[in-house]
Amino acid sequence: MKAILNLVLAALLPILVAVPATLAFVKWREASDLTSRLEASSRKVEELEGEAKDLKERNDELDGQLREASKRLAEAAQGKAGVQGAVCPEPAPLVPVAAGDTPRHEPQARYRPGALRLTTRSNGLVLTVAPGSSLRLGPDSLELVSVHFVRTEPTAGQGGVAPLTVRLVHRKEGSDQLVVLSVPVRESAFQHRTIWHIWNHIPALGVPEVTVPDVSIDPSSFLPEGRAFELLEGPLTLPPCAARARFYQFKDAIGIGKDQIERFLARTKSSAR
Repeated sequence: MKAILNLVLAALLPILVAVPATLAFVKWREASDLTSRLEASSRKVEELEGEAKDLKERNDELDGQLREASKRLAEAAQGKAGVQGAVCPEPAPLVPVAAGDTPRHEPQARYRPGALRLTTRSNGLVLTVAPGSSLRLGPDSLELVSVHFVRTEPTAGQGGVAPLTVRLVHRKEGSDQLVVLSVPVRESAFQHRTIWHIWNHIPALGVPEVTVPDVSIDPSSFLPEGRAFELLEGPLTLPPCAARARFYQFKDAIGIGKDQIERFLARTKSSAR
């Protein structure tokens, strides 16, 4: 009997030893699998956090672009309202200034190139000039604020001059006084390079001001070689608009191509001046 018990114990002993070891192995395997799953989950969480960060940065970037677009839209709407709301006087003939009414200083232009900013009006184009360009008239310095391309009727003695005048409009600081350098235009066999750039970006009537940063416009390219002038007075029929402005009407004209003149006349109506 004792021998039988010994045999039974001998047979059970490996089992009794193997069961705890098996249980321990199973627990270790489960723990290892759980650890792997936790590590995989941690990596996934990190990936999701990275994607969330990228999405937030992209969202912030889009918000910035949206704010900038809204700002530009508001500025464009304001500019359009300003242009459409500007009330200019009716065209009228310019009249000579009496010899003793004002000193006749020779205008000295000090202009700087700037980005193209253009608005279309029914009777012409308005080129807004960047700050920094000025005109010296004796002791006075005036800022160049805009350049007008106006459809006009040639006056007596202006044979061969086209129905287009370039007007460089200046304002004296702290004053409503406007001084205009008025330059006649004649037909030329050659294209005017600056006019060519401007004509290629003429906006439709009623469209807010168009800005073309990569096109630089030098206002001095509109001045004639000869600087002899006649001093006149009259209304300014494009913004900034004035019932009375002083005009330095140059006798020499600048030349532009025939097709450039025709393109301008096709986009504007006569101001009957």
